[in-house]
Amino acid sequence: MNRQTLAFLHAHGITSKPKSLEKMLVDVIEQLPSVAYFRNPEHELSKAEAAELEDGGFDLTPKNHGRKDPIGRYAALYAGMLSKSKSVKETAKMLGVNPSRVRQRLVHERSLYGIKSGSEWRIPLFQFNGRKLVPGVGKVLAALPISLNPVSVLSWFMVPNPDLEAPEEGDSRRTIRFSPRDWLLIGNSPEKVVKLAEAL
Repeated sequence: MNRQTLAFLHAHGITSKPKSLEKMLVDVIEQLPSVAYFRNPEHELSKAEAAELEDGGFDLTPKNHGRKDPIGRYAALYAGMLSKSKSVKETAKMLGVNPSRVRQRLVHERSLYGIKSGSEWRIPLFQFNGRKLVPGVGKVLAALPISLNPVSVLSWFMVPNPDLEAPEEGDSRRTIRFSPRDWLLIGNSPEKVVKLAEAL
C-alpha cells in the first residue's frame, strides 16, 4: 500500500495497518452467504425456470458491476466500519468504566452496539460524539431488531429519515430532515427514534 493510500485512509479515521485491513475485508467476505457470489444466474436455474423469468422481463445476462458491485460495496462499508471501531478496552477508557461494564451493555442491555469479530467485540464509532455516547443512543440501540446486519444499522443511523423533520430555524415554512443520529445529537427526545427503530 503506497503512502498516498495510507494518507487517504488516515484522513478518514482508518488507522489500521494494511494487513489488518485486508484481513477485516476477507473476514467480512467470508461471512457473506456463498449464494451471493453467483455471477451467472442461468447456472443455478433449470432451462424452464430461466425461460419463465426471461418471459417475465428479467435479464439473466451475467453482469460485471465493477465499482458499483453491491456485494463489494457492502463488504467495503463493513470493513471500513470495523477498521474505525474501538475495542472493549478502548471503549471502557473513553466512557470511564470497566471493560466488564462495556460487555454488559453490549450483551445484556444492548445499549451499546458491537460487532463480534472472532472472539473480540468491535464497537463502531457512529454511536459516539467525540469521547461520549450520542445522547439517548442506548435506548434506540436496545429497540433495534437483533436481525439487522451491521451495515444496515450504520445506514439507518446516518441517513436522513422522512419521519424526523423539524422546522428550519428562522423559517418555519421550511423543514430539515435529520438522520436518527443527528436528531439525537441536537438534543431531541429519543422516544420518536425508538418508535422508528421498533418498527423496522
